[in-house]
Amino acid sequence: RDALAETPIRSIMAFQMFIAGETLGALNVYAEQPDAFGDESRTLGLIFAAHSSVAWNSARREAQFQRALTSRDIIGQAKGMIMER
Repeated sequence: RDALAETPIRSIMAFQMFIAGETLGALNVYAEQPDAFGDESRTLGLIFAAHSSVAWNSARREAQFQRALTSRDIIGQAKGMIMER
């Protein structure tokens, strides 16, 4: 009860963020009013979590692609140095 008195939060919704069965994280929504979230809020939360998951996964894949390109360039440079010898 002490924790409840120390925070204004009275309602929480949490949505799993995932792509193809892989969990990426969670989207948490808080409100100061008790019972603040209804069916429309839940629907919007699911939609927002789904879109956020797609965007997050896209950004993550782009970062992986950039790291792979950098690694490939470094390997190519190393090959060139070895071939010079």
